[in-house]
Amino acid sequence: MCCLRLRVGVLLMCAAVAHAAPAWAARMVGMGDGNDSVAFTHITRLGLPVLDIQLAGGEWPTAEYVVAPEGHWGKSIVNPTRVPGRMQMYVGGSVVYDTGEYVDADSVTGMTLRIRGNSTAWKEKKPYKIKLQHKADLLRRDSIDGRDKNWALIRDEHLFAMQGFEVNRILGMPWTPGYQYVNVVINNRYEGIYMLVESVRRNTDCRLNVSKEGYIFESDAYWWKEPIYLTSGIYNRLRYTFKYPDEDDFTAADTLYMTSLVRQMERSYMRDNYPEVIDVRSYAAWCLGHDILGTKDYPGTNRFYLKYDKSDTTRVVMPLLWDFDSSESVADNWSQPHLWFYSYLFNNANRTFVDEFVNLWNRVSPTLYETIFTHFDTMRRSREGSAISLSLQLNNQRWGTSYLIYTCFIDRPAWIKSRVEWLNAEVAKLNATMGDVDLNGHVDVDDVNAVINMILEYAEPNLATGDMNGDGKLDVVDLQAIIDLVLK
Repeated sequence: MCCLRLRVGVLLMCAAVAHAAPAWAARMVGMGDGNDSVAFTHITRLGLPVLDIQLAGGEWPTAEYVVAPEGHWGKSIVNPTRVPGRMQMYVGGSVVYDTGEYVDADSVTGMTLRIRGNSTAWKEKKPYKIKLQHKADLLRRDSIDGRDKNWALIRDEHLFAMQGFEVNRILGMPWTPGYQYVNVVINNRYEGIYMLVESVRRNTDCRLNVSKEGYIFESDAYWWKEPIYLTSGIYNRLRYTFKYPDEDDFTAADTLYMTSLVRQMERSYMRDNYPEVIDVRSYAAWCLGHDILGTKDYPGTNRFYLKYDKSDTTRVVMPLLWDFDSSESVADNWSQPHLWFYSYLFNNANRTFVDEFVNLWNRVSPTLYETIFTHFDTMRRSREGSAISLSLQLNNQRWGTSYLIYTCFIDRPAWIKSRVEWLNAEVAKLNATMGDVDLNGHVDVDDVNAVINMILEYAEPNLATGDMNGDGKLDVVDLQAIIDLVLK
């Protein structure tokens, strides 16, 4: 009898275990209002890593949504809340990383999540910032020390960021952020596919290498929501804000030094000594990158700068391209950042910047399309590419969108191919003298007559050598500048 009871007990226990296992495997994840739920295992089987984030009390990050003061640009957020929680990363059915539970601000376990971005933060699908309590490399790389606390989750359904970072790498910018596409679940609700990417931060091991006495700053249209900023002598609706040092560490001495540096930097654009102040190659590469991508967002474009230290031997560097939302918007002209921010350097009597821009284009242009095509085609044919495509279908279901990721794999290289043709013709003109609108090798009265005809729309305007003040149009101001050249 005892043996029989024992066997019955074992059978009942096994039945309970057998019943419990499917319950875990059948965990259901919400898909937003009006949508059916989906099995968590279905998300993990799509092929991308899954970030499973559970925030304390099921709370969600919030922020105040604000618009710029009158006369300034943009809309953004202020006072974003940081919500603590735990994050697990799944690859397949296995947990490959776990922050552990958040205990308090001094603990080494857990993480916090907040809304990030400016205008993108107003969208229904939010971008987020992850801050780990303990450094880790969420990209799980073996070859470099990529550990950091700060990570970004950005939207990239068009693969514009993938395209932009590849251009960044091809141009040899000082730093190209690492990234990985992931699916994200927050508080047991599927939030879609994101690019998990390294944040723009000081990290001498793997991100922006500046000394403790150095600076990382930005020409920022959203300065009006920052506690510390410096004015610009060129762009009255922009200010310079800081990524490093932090607000709490920024001193009066920092203000004095950076005010002087910004003034020196901006003035150098209009003087022939600018190579003594700025890193010309990084400036040229940054501008060329936006010209390749055909961006149009000039006020909101992230123009990051770094100064390694306070010494006179180090120059101001533009370390990376960032913010690709407006890519492929300008097909038959220079990018808006080119026209708005670089006219002084393109028109400077010192040709170092122009020569670097032209030489860099000549180096990368013969293989640019092939390199981009190979990158996208290899990704499309890979398991990750298949996983991105499958994940975007679920993302479309979640958000009611209709992104066609397969088309994006084809469209991004196709854009580059057409853009190369346009740039080849226009970069060649940069070797011509400003004011030589008829491209006959010198500036004379024929150029004056040619500009008059262009202004009167009797001929196609030549902005490459005729737009003397770099405002993106041909008018009487340019005519007067060419007349002055002739008289001289």
